[in-house]
Amino acid sequence: MTKKPVTKRFRMNTDIRIGCDILLSLPNIIEKEEYRDILVIIDSNVTSNKKIKNLCSSLKAEFSLNIFECEVSEPDYHYLEEFKNKIKGEQYDCLIAIGGGSVMDLVKGLAVILVNEGHALDFKGFPSLTNAPVPVITIPTLAGTGSEIAYNAVFTDSDKKMRLGINSELNYPKFSIIDPELSITAPKQPTVFGFLDCL
Repeated sequence: MTKKPVTKRFRMNTDIRIGCDILLSLPNIIEKEEYRDILVIIDSNVTSNKKIKNLCSSLKAEFSLNIFECEVSEPDYHYLEEFKNKIKGEQYDCLIAIGGGSVMDLVKGLAVILVNEGHALDFKGFPSLTNAPVPVITIPTLAGTGSEIAYNAVFTDSDKKMRLGINSELNYPKFSIIDPELSITAPKQPTVFGFLDCL
């Protein structure tokens, strides 16, 4: 009896840029991609961070930019739908997430439902998408979530008390811009949890 060979698959479609002050390169990246209308969603806990404020100022100077805050720690499908309605009528060719895993998941969820008809709950699981999601750029401020390079976006179905998600391999972030100095400013407890998660 012959054994089947063990195979492994590792797929990652995200262009990762890492380094101190790597945020300074973001306007050039956006320019090269020819994105003009940009939505930025920032975790409300990091809006006062100096690097993030400087980044937003430099982006505002060069692009058409709208900035919103995410004020919940675990967005559910209803919050996602409310956010979609908040920005309804706007056209974006790039979405930028700045924060932890929840903000990045929120933005990846929006990337899907902004260009596909239906309520956020219609996309739970592994939906077939009519239209490709809006391109996403992630800027993590916390090490250990993995959301910055994953296509999965986790959401809670509050009515059924289940954690599911919107999952499509079309929804890998286009770029992930990782400045390790941002994670230094994160609270101690989530930093430790992220470290243990990696181990």
